[in-house]
Amino acid sequence: MSDLGTLLVAGLGAAVAYGAGGFSGGIATKRNPVTRAVALAHVLSLVVFVGLAVETGEAWPRPTDLMWVALAGAAVLASGPITEA
Repeated sequence: MSDLGTLLVAGLGAAVAYGAGGFSGGIATKRNPVTRAVALAHVLSLVVFVGLAVETGEAWPRPTDLMWVALAGAAVLASGPITEA
């Protein structure tokens, strides 16, 4: 496949994935509270990405990297909800 073909396939694939995510997110939030829909989406994506990492033989993150991620998440939670002015 040429570089242009690869570019087109990647671009169209990204557009389809973005559109499908938006559509399914909209349907999910009609039937469930937003918090539950977002939490379920995060859990499902974690399962998919961990499965892909195991399948492709990727190395696991170092404990210090995981610590920084946990601290960043805690800082976001401690900052409170994001409000629009």
